[in-house]
Amino acid sequence: MPVVIRDVDVFGYPEHEVLDVLTASPHPSVTLPRAASPTGYLAEVRVAAV
Repeated sequence: MPVVIRDVDVFGYPEHEVLDVLTASPHPSVTLPRAASPTGYLAEVRVAAV
């Protein structure tokens, strides 16, 4: 099941491509990791209650 933020599948594309397209704050309740993953793909996306 894709996880999509602003039309980007955050786990379906390499990490650097996702981070290039999405800003540091893609949504007020979403945080993307800034540390490089050993796999080259995002391993997590954090969502907080607003």
